[in-house]
Amino acid sequence: MKNIIYVSVMRIATLLLFFVVPMHVSASQQTEACGSVTKDTCKIVAKMGKGINLGEIFEAPYEGAWRQLYEDKYVDEISSKFSTVRIPVRWSNFASEDQNAEIERDFLERIGGIVKAFLNKDMTVIINLHGYNQIYGNELERGEYEVEPNDVIPRFYSIWKQLSDYFKNHPHKLIFEPLNEPNNQLKAEQWNQLIENVTDIIRRNDPNRILAFGPASWNSAKMLDKLVLPDDPNIITTVHVYEPFDFTHQGVTYLPMNLPKGVSCCNFIQEYKISNVISQAKDWSLRQQRPIYVGEFGVHKSADNEHKVEYIKKNIQLFKEHNINWIYWNFSGQFGAYNSRTSRWNKEMLNALTDS
Repeated sequence: MKNIIYVSVMRIATLLLFFVVPMHVSASQQTEACGSVTKDTCKIVAKMGKGINLGEIFEAPYEGAWRQLYEDKYVDEISSKFSTVRIPVRWSNFASEDQNAEIERDFLERIGGIVKAFLNKDMTVIINLHGYNQIYGNELERGEYEVEPNDVIPRFYSIWKQLSDYFKNHPHKLIFEPLNEPNNQLKAEQWNQLIENVTDIIRRNDPNRILAFGPASWNSAKMLDKLVLPDDPNIITTVHVYEPFDFTHQGVTYLPMNLPKGVSCCNFIQEYKISNVISQAKDWSLRQQRPIYVGEFGVHKSADNEHKVEYIKKNIQLFKEHNINWIYWNFSGQFGAYNSRTSRWNKEMLNALTDS
């Protein structure tokens, strides 16, 4: 009886996949969708290739808050294996509390030096504003300071006014991602307005810098159709892929719900969930003729290593089929492929990330 039920379920799932999952793009379509951007921007996005996030360091309320510290040797560790690095930074916590949000000069120079070091390795570098919880209406984290509610959004604009001025003469391979994962009270409509305003502010200092914006609801591909971008030939798009969520976030302690450990990956249904997100992203990119990349995908350390490797391989296989560049979350820390305490890579994870 169990076998009959299993076969029936699998037949239904197969039919569901056949009719629901968007078809893979044809070989002729597997070129970057670039009709809405400049040739230079198209070339840079096409060469992004394999990337990794330097997360849990400068996105923390202060460096070391999450047991991760930056080391100069990371430039060689990363640049020898990847062609893109994304550097999440909690600029909001390293700036004055008033509307001017004056960024601490030593901190700005430090990040600037790290950006320059990666650019000197001929890498594509993405810097963002990460973890500004007040702009989302989220609870503050330990070590994150609160500002006056009326100052929250003006500080966001001021931060990018300063950053665009500081980095304006840097190579075009430096990309700005003004805000990570808009969520909670920052709905699509409000986010679209912020996009328009911050683009205008950045353009006053840096007319041709590549800007990357993701959709609302945590950069969810299902929200792409609600994303409204300015008519600007140097804007690209990003989404995050964390399906199946109960696998990638098992054992995470900071979520409102506790996801149990021991979840494996990747069965037929789980693969469908991953494929559906990626297909949605590529379909939107082709329709809008605007390049898109996956800014984050990754799995928490609580998952079994064998299944983590399988998850990475499955994602990268699908990214390749859709000609989408990707940036793994994360270099070190809770989602890391590199152990900062032992200064060693997880070999199986690294091979899965770099052998593709």
